[in-house]
Amino acid sequence: THRGTLFPYTTLFRSLYKKGQKYYLSKTQYTIGKEWDGIIGDSVSTLTSERDVILYVNHLPSKMGKVNSVDLHIAPNSFLDSFYLEPGTPLRFTFEGKHYELTTKEKIFTKHGNQSYEGVILLNGKQIVRRTNLDKVDFSLMVAGDIDGDGKLDLVFNLSGMFGEVYVALYLSSCALPGQQIGRASCRERVCLYV
Repeated sequence: THRGTLFPYTTLFRSLYKKGQKYYLSKTQYTIGKEWDGIIGDSVSTLTSERDVILYVNHLPSKMGKVNSVDLHIAPNSFLDSFYLEPGTPLRFTFEGKHYELTTKEKIFTKHGNQSYEGVILLNGKQIVRRTNLDKVDFSLMVAGDIDGDGKLDLVFNLSGMFGEVYVALYLSSCALPGQQIGRASCRERVCLYV
């Protein structure tokens, strides 16, 4: 179940979902409903799918079907079925013959007796993610593979940093600025806009 703002053009969205140990893109199949959210203290609109949907993406220029992805050897029963990125411990993998290294770093700041954290993720030594004013750095990699169909690495992270937060973010090679390997698509909760 995905909570939050529902866009009026959800029929244009594609679902990135997991079946077994593989990832797939398909037309979005969902029902829209209302659900009580105890944290917010109000009813919220929800998208519910029978599939194990990781995120919804609009206008993704990729064909439907199986996504070429890296087997991350995710432990059974891990939170959000993702690979925890331990700060200071690199994750190394190979995709399409190229070697990659993801490293998470955290900094602790204290102001007026209160602690906050900054979390950064580096891809092959270059910063691709930065979140500040966090309660904790609890980042994980959900998917590594070619999501946008251009043959290059794309990444899906859970960039949680607050109690009870699920912050799914999509990084695509096709969104990269000049000189970068990857760029962030516009995401809010589990709904991402490819622009």
